[in-house]
Amino acid sequence: MNDYLKVEGSSTLYKNKITGFVSNIDPEGLSKAKARKKARIEKDQKIHNLENEINELKSLVQALAESN
Repeated sequence: MNDYLKVEGSSTLYKNKITGFVSNIDPEGLSKAKARKKARIEKDQKIHNLENEINELKSLVQALAESN
């Protein structure tokens, strides 16, 4: 951790001296962030699936309307 400086006022934040990037080394915060990301991805996938199902239903309704 020689390339890092502790951020004043925080026990879990460290700043890379070379890049200036700030890292959070809090394991609980990391696991919470991963859980939020997973939930967001699952929600986005569910929305995508619903959009596909709606488009499929629209196509079926249109085909039925055209056949009559």
